[in-house]
Amino acid sequence: MSEDRTELGFQDRRQHRKLLRFDPTISSGMIMQLVTLLILFGSAWATYSSDRATTNLRLDRLEKQAESEKGEAREAIQDLRSQMQRVAETVSSVDRNLAVLQAGLGNDKRKP
Repeated sequence: MSEDRTELGFQDRRQHRKLLRFDPTISSGMIMQLVTLLILFGSAWATYSSDRATTNLRLDRLEKQAESEKGEAREAIQDLRSQMQRVAETVSSVDRNLAVLQAGLGNDKRKP
């Protein structure tokens, strides 16, 4: 019985060693497929990273462009407001002058 136990222990150790050894059913083609798959994943990740970086650069550029256009629009609106104010002042000045002229003409009609 002790021999059976030692044989079983020996066989268990051999099986354990076999599990850690290179499996002969794995061919070089399978290894090449695995390496190819790893290379493909690596190149896909690199492509994704570069596309993402390019997209980030584009977004940054567009944000800067939008900010500059926003500033230009603010300046244009400010210019339009100042021009409208000048036009309003001119119209009010014309109204005052017209009122003065009408008052002067009205007084001239009464004198003769």
